[in-house]
Amino acid sequence: MYGAFIHIESNKPEERRTAKLVGEAFYGKDNYKELDFTDLYVATLQSFGEISLGSQEGKIRRGNVKARLRANYLRHKTHELGGIMIDNGNKTEYNLGFFTIGDNGDVSPLFNLWKSEIYELAEFLIEYFKFRETSTHKDNKELVIIPDATHCDLYDQKDIIRFDKIEEFIRKNI
Repeated sequence: MYGAFIHIESNKPEERRTAKLVGEAFYGKDNYKELDFTDLYVATLQSFGEISLGSQEGKIRRGNVKARLRANYLRHKTHELGGIMIDNGNKTEYNLGFFTIGDNGDVSPLFNLWKSEIYELAEFLIEYFKFRETSTHKDNKELVIIPDATHCDLYDQKDIIRFDKIEEFIRKNI
């Protein structure tokens, strides 16, 4: 998995900090990148000629340029890594016609959520990752694999559960 925060001129420092916190938690430090496309954006606008800075139409057009620059980079990276692109389109934006046609991903996990629900989810995740960042217990997890078992077996066959590993983990971490 790969994640990127693609800064273009107007992102606030708090947005960058939050993106880094969430991005590194989801993708790991090696697979999360921060990129600044401000120079590319300015050059693109200059090549298009004048886009009125004060008008609402100009603001929408500039927003579409930003969205397409980001999407083109992510589509390129997706192909480079042989992966799929996951976008963050949602029900509110779709119903209002506020999306950039052709720039949607292969998978849209937030598509059936309203924008207000996404903000609630984001607040929850921000608090969760802040907790993880300051927690003294952030590395207290262990994967235990039970060969040839399914999740149902752990309900039906108590004799295959590694209670010794569970007890060892609890004594070590709690």
